[in-house]
Amino acid sequence: MWMSRETYSGVEVTKLFTGDNEPTLPHLYSCTQQLRLLRMMLVREDGDRLWIGQAVPRHWMKEGDSIEVKEAATAFGPVSFSIRPHPGRGWLDIELTAPARRAPKAVLLRLREPFGRKVASVKVNGRPIRSFNDDTVELQSPRGVLAIEVAY
Repeated sequence: MWMSRETYSGVEVTKLFTGDNEPTLPHLYSCTQQLRLLRMMLVREDGDRLWIGQAVPRHWMKEGDSIEVKEAATAFGPVSFSIRPHPGRGWLDIELTAPARRAPKAVLLRLREPFGRKVASVKVNGRPIRSFNDDTVELQSPRGVLAIEVAY
């Protein structure tokens, strides 16, 4: 997993009385915990289900931004996805490459739109599906590459 220039590492204070740090920064523990939390924001296993975007901040879904994850290791196999928001126009484009080693029972896409609107319709590979609520789309046993359109 790569960290962007906008992702900062936590710092451990190693000298309690002076507040100074050892010259060996960054500390492995702080960095691994930050990466673990970032991963859980983007990809998280929950039993036989896989969450995508469960804790993504709303402002990450603004016009012109995108979220992209390539071959993230999961218990089901690698997963890749990109989310391209168009909130001013009222929709999102998502491309998902589902894990191939062992299909999860469901992939849950949590899509926290910046204006707090609720999902109104979803198409997967051009076909409408009805398994969604407020901000979450549920894909039952997905396989292969899926083109997903979400309208608000």
